[in-house]
Amino acid sequence: MTLLTESQLADLGVQFGRDVRVSAAAQLFGAERITLGDHVRVDALCVLSTGTHGTIELGSFIHVSSGVRLFGGGTIRTGNFVTISAGSTLHSESDDFGGEWLVGPQVPDEHTNVTSTPLVLGDYAAVGAHSLLLPGAALGEGSVLGALSMTRSALDPWTIYAGVPAGARSPRARGLLARARKVLAVEDQAGDGQQADAATT
Repeated sequence: MTLLTESQLADLGVQFGRDVRVSAAAQLFGAERITLGDHVRVDALCVLSTGTHGTIELGSFIHVSSGVRLFGGGTIRTGNFVTISAGSTLHSESDDFGGEWLVGPQVPDEHTNVTSTPLVLGDYAAVGAHSLLLPGAALGEGSVLGALSMTRSALDPWTIYAGVPAGARSPRARGLLARARKVLAVEDQAGDGQQADAATT
């Protein structure tokens, strides 16, 4: 996978942390309103679009798999240790399809009724392949939306959901929290080493 260099990301206006890997085959629209934490990977054929005023804010230890589409006309925000699996689509903005308004970006604003709702994925959340999150959706800490599922609702923490619309299937174990603490401890040690190196130069 050919990656964008740090210089290229900076030229686009993306704000990013350490160890960020963005495929050169990904498309970033409104890149100056995209923020990527540390250890973020965005695979080929992804679309990250902030619309006119929206933002996309990804935490640390994030994987955005191939073919994912993030439409942040409002705000899309993730915590840490989040994965969004291949082919999934997240929308934080929607037209009004009730029949009283015109729809589409080519129509003057006064004739449309677009609503934006922040779409938030908590720490340790996961989105299964080819799933759809619509405005109003939110994944609580540790929540999972299974493959080929859809939601426009808030999903409870540490619960696995699936279906269209998604329903709760089972609780999710929390053993991964101990592993996350170990990862962060190593990260802290590496950070201390880098600070010491900087102090001696």
